[in-house]
Amino acid sequence: MHRHRPFLFTLLVAAVACDNPVAPAACEPVPAIGAIIGHPIEHTISGCLGRGDYKATSSDPAVVTVGVEGNTLTVLGQAQGTAEIEVTASESASYVVYPVVSMNAWVGNITVCNVEDSGDPEGYDVEINGWYSANIDLVDVVATVYLNGHSTGGRGLPDLAKGRRVSFYTSGWMSRDANLVPPYTCILELEYEIAG
Repeated sequence: MHRHRPFLFTLLVAAVACDNPVAPAACEPVPAIGAIIGHPIEHTISGCLGRGDYKATSSDPAVVTVGVEGNTLTVLGQAQGTAEIEVTASESASYVVYPVVSMNAWVGNITVCNVEDSGDPEGYDVEINGWYSANIDLVDVVATVYLNGHSTGGRGLPDLAKGRRVSFYTSGWMSRDANLVPPYTCILELEYEIAG
């Protein structure tokens, strides 16, 4: 019996030494997903990962954070920029990396902000041009331009689809106000709800 013990010991050591896990393999290439600052967005996890509990991590939590429940990722933009979200499954040797672009729900710009003294002691001639576009489907949209903090009136839209661009042109008269002095600054603000 003494002769077999060294042999058994050698087999056990060999079995432990061969138990190294296989390095995880990247799953199929996946398209970039969007994250909106201040609004959580859900995405379905790629089916190539297989079964098990999913775990997700962000390469830059200052840009985007991520949560996972079942097979659904919930991403939340924190700042404009790009990051990667890596997802693994407890019963799989694969992983998937989602490129993420974090952005505001909308973008826009004032292209013209002119105030001219027409000689009328009661007011000014005002011209304001600009545009805005949605990065996600929006509903109940109200766009308002503020001229040195004074509202020039809101313009409503029932919905604004992702990628749709709206241009606007405002020209008219505005009553004179002691606070409306150069330099003149126009600021565009949108009130909205995320569709769905």
